[in-house]
Amino acid sequence: GQKLVDAVNRGDVSADTIRERARNVLNAMERTGGLDVAPAMEITRDDAHDLATLRRASSSSMVLLRNNENVLPLQPAQLNSIAVLGPNAATGMVMGGGSAHVTPTRWSHPLQAMQSRLGSQVRIEHAPGCNINKKLPELDSRFVKNVVLDFYDDVRELDNPVAVPAQSGTTGTFRIFWFTDPLGRKGGEIGFGARFSMDFTPDVTGDWTFGVESVSGTRISFDGNVVLDNTSDPAGGSFFGVGKLEKFVDFPCEANRTYKMVVEVRHAPSSININGINIGAMAPIIGDQVAAAVDIAAMCDVSVVVVGTNDDWESEGWDRTDLALPGEQDRLISEVARVSKRTVVVVNAGSPVSMPWLDEVDAVVYAWFPGQEMGDALVDVLLGDVEPSGRLPVTFPKRMQDTPADEHHPGRNGVAKYLEGRLIGYRWYDTVGREPLFPFGYGLGYAHVEIENATVNNAYSVEVHLSNNSERNGVEVVQVYAHRVDRNGLPHDEPEQRLVGYAKVEVTSGESRSVTVELDRDSYRTWDTSHNTWTQWSGDVELRVGSSSREISHRLHIKM
Repeated sequence: GQKLVDAVNRGDVSADTIRERARNVLNAMERTGGLDVAPAMEITRDDAHDLATLRRASSSSMVLLRNNENVLPLQPAQLNSIAVLGPNAATGMVMGGGSAHVTPTRWSHPLQAMQSRLGSQVRIEHAPGCNINKKLPELDSRFVKNVVLDFYDDVRELDNPVAVPAQSGTTGTFRIFWFTDPLGRKGGEIGFGARFSMDFTPDVTGDWTFGVESVSGTRISFDGNVVLDNTSDPAGGSFFGVGKLEKFVDFPCEANRTYKMVVEVRHAPSSININGINIGAMAPIIGDQVAAAVDIAAMCDVSVVVVGTNDDWESEGWDRTDLALPGEQDRLISEVARVSKRTVVVVNAGSPVSMPWLDEVDAVVYAWFPGQEMGDALVDVLLGDVEPSGRLPVTFPKRMQDTPADEHHPGRNGVAKYLEGRLIGYRWYDTVGREPLFPFGYGLGYAHVEIENATVNNAYSVEVHLSNNSERNGVEVVQVYAHRVDRNGLPHDEPEQRLVGYAKVEVTSGESRSVTVELDRDSYRTWDTSHNTWTQWSGDVELRVGSSSREISHRLHIKM
């Protein structure tokens, strides 16, 4: 705006620079078709090809960590019943919080996907097992219909029954962040009103808890009666400190009865540019949730326990304080494993968790935050429609004290010194000899693919021979690590080994094949911070070929 014009007039910024920046924006708009699109409400593309791609990406990212006695893949023809348990079973977490939160075109949940795929031939039982929410979960779009989102250019029009909205549309999300005026107006102190109207139909009778976290004053009403109003609440605690703390109300609901739910946001003219609202809702918790899940597990042929975190625990702006699964999930898994014939744990989290129950369960699948196709992609893996091919991109520690940053975080006297240097991740564990829970690069498959031989083509290329003697088509991710043999004179933070190349290889049943793993051209040099230049390695180098940082099958030698 005017500040930029003044900067040009003062000579702080050249007009040519402005033109160049503007041209970059226009070029991007041209490439993406944005020049021909008139300003309008946000839309999204719901394309079958896109969904299939997302589903493949999701299933390919999942990591099989344990599979005792080939419990997986599940064989539906041999099952009469499956217990789908855990707090993330009915509502999976497909993404992290904060800036990672986007609006999916749809949301495939594990329970729903399992019922759709197997419900006609196998009895599916469900219980959440425990509650892990710090805050109320987002109002679930499966319980609402006929959602209308109206915007008014004046707050007072919310009280005028004949006022016509300045803009009207719908929404599938109830966590909304406005960095600018939602009506697109510019300059000055601008106010607006927003009204969410919808039909809410609960599936459980009892006192539901509703909540709102917002920047502006907000009211929630059911069938015309206001049940929550945070207008007079002070700011501080949400939306980067300018929003109000979450406010709750319990409202008695009757299952399968439809209520007219209205949420009104009143943003008075203000200089605050940040605005937003989080609308939360949670069904009543009745009885001992762990006990109810254990009872179901005892009756079923196999238990699939979907545990993990959500954006209350993994988001921007704060750190997790430990590795433990939140709530009573560790106890839930152990109790289920004690009575279940077979127990499969699916961890739906964005970062490593501790697993005190690891030796008590039969199989573990790490699903991460796998995107909107989570449910169907997970069932693809559990049923063996897709071969597990994900490998750990991080090391899983046994405990927080084993991590490279633990000794130095959060620092001393307000100063954090990164004394671990380059020894982060697997470089730390391998160099200091710390045993991980699962090493970097680790992952199992249903097929058995073996690295039979490896030879050096040259310093930047390794030939690897693999075979698959199992009855399934399989995948192996061949990894090559470089180790400097002569350690004399190396810096204290020189890693024991570093990943220099890898290749994802598909090997069909009964096949043997070779693959060339190309190594990074920067593999054998290090940046010298004192002279601001690269230094080339010299001497003997051992190339370690394997399926993880700790599972090395072949060692090759080269001289630099």
